[in-house]
Amino acid sequence: MSRTTTKPAPPPQDVSENIGFSTDCHARAFGGVLQPIVDIQARIRFREDQERAAIVVSGVPRPRTLQILENVLQLPSFEGVHQQHLRMDLHREDGSRWHHSYGLAAAVAMVSSLSRRPVPAQHLFIGDLDLHGHIRDVAPWIVDALNGAIE
Repeated sequence: MSRTTTKPAPPPQDVSENIGFSTDCHARAFGGVLQPIVDIQARIRFREDQERAAIVVSGVPRPRTLQILENVLQLPSFEGVHQQHLRMDLHREDGSRWHHSYGLAAAVAMVSSLSRRPVPAQHLFIGDLDLHGHIRDVAPWIVDALNGAIE
């Protein structure tokens, strides 16, 4: 009896040449009046030949991370890239609870790392992604708190 192992198909060449570590792979979300800015960092790269795919998360629920990553990988720029091609770290420094309004910032941080394009420091993201990758409305209390913080 012979045994064969299959490796995942490599990502398309044009995408893999542009993917690597980004030096500015983070996005900021509004966390509320008590903790106004939440910094979400992502570092994504293609795994090496002998390396296992891995997703390491800190401060973000793992199922939510996987869902956001799958939405990001559906973007036309990342066609043909799958989770098993990647090694990713997603980190949130603060110890507060994860809110759905951080989902968009997590997605932007992932796109930043994959595309190697930094997110401008003055940008702030609030919003959640649904199961299909669409941006959902933000809860009214978050908008009110943001308006109050700006004033």
